[in-house]
Formats: sequence, structure tokens, C-alpha cells
Amino acid sequence: MLLLFIVGVGCYQQVIAADPGKTSITKINKWVDEKGATHYGDTIPAQYANKNSVINAQGVVMQRNDAKSQAAEVTPEALEQQRKDRALLASFTTEQEIDLARDRHLQMDEITLQGLQQRRVGVVKQLESNKKFADGFKQRNKPIPEDLNQDIKDNQGEIGRIDTQIKQQQDLMSATRKRFDGDKQRFIQLKASGNH
Repeated sequence: MLLLFIVGVGCYQQVIAADPGKTSITKINKWVDEKGATHYGDTIPAQYANKNSVINAQGVVMQRNDAKSQAAEVTPEALEQQRKDRALLASFTTEQEIDLARDRHLQMDEITLQGLQQRRVGVVKQLESNKKFADGFKQRNKPIPEDLNQDIKDNQGEIGRIDTQIKQQQDLMSATRKRFDGDKQRFIQLKASGNH
């Protein structure tokens, strides 16, 4: 029994005839010229030399030899994007699942942010109390004790640190939202293009 495999890119195709009982494979080249006429032959015309495919004995394409596929295979960025796309499509089936994953991811960040904000309120109250205490010394024309001055400085420093942590937490949450929004847009593009 003779098996025929036809592979091709653009206007060039290669027909491979293989006899399962034998080890030899016959290659017949097929191409269409600029006028639309189909040609067959043993050799590939020079203008079609970069537009062919290499297949194995089972007819599976092992390598494509066209400029477009070569350019896509060369860049590591394209390979990384393909990996990310596969992971995205494997992780989610709908846009709503991406939103739910984002919200779950942000829950702990929200709790951390609320904790920082509550801590800030407590330190601000402590600072106000220490300042009132210091004002009482000033009104009586007495020197403010050094430990009270140090407490006020410590309170102010703690508020500054908490403000920095709050800003970092907000930036982190913003980056998470942005990442999930990007994943969602890419997911929509992949689904629309039929890559699923």
C-alpha cells in the first residue's frame, strides 16, 4: 500500500509517497507559479527554495522553511509569550474566573492594608496625646521631659514608616490589578482568535 503525504507552505507543496513495507521514501515537489499553473518535479525551483517543509516518514511536519515561521521561531520573547498563553488558557475558562482569581489574590493585601491604616490611626492618637501632654508643660513654663520629646519623635517616625508601607501595599495591589487586567485582555484576544 502506498501512502501519500502532502505538505506545503504558500504556493509550494511537497508530496511524499511512502511504502510502509519499504524503507525508501519518494519525494515529489509541487508548486504553483505566478500565473496559477501547477507544476510537479524532482527539484524545487530557486524562487521556491525557502518555502517548503521537512517531514518525517510518518508525514509529521518537523520543520517549516518559510521566512514567516523562521522569524517567529527565532525570538525567545515569542516562545515565552506562547508559554504564557498556554498557561493562561489552561488556568481559566471564562473572563469571570480571572476576576475571581484577582479578587482572591487581593484579599490578603486588603487585610494587610486595613491593618496598616488602623495602626496609623492608633499612632496618630498617641502622637496627639503626647503633644497635648507636652503643651501642658509649655503652658506651665516647664521644660518638656526628654523622654516625652523622644516619644513624639518616635510617633512621627512611626507614622512616616506606616505611610511608606501603605503606599507600597497600594502600589502592590495596583500592580496585581494591572497584571490580571492584562491577563484578561490577552485571554479575550486568544478566545476571539480561536486559540483555545
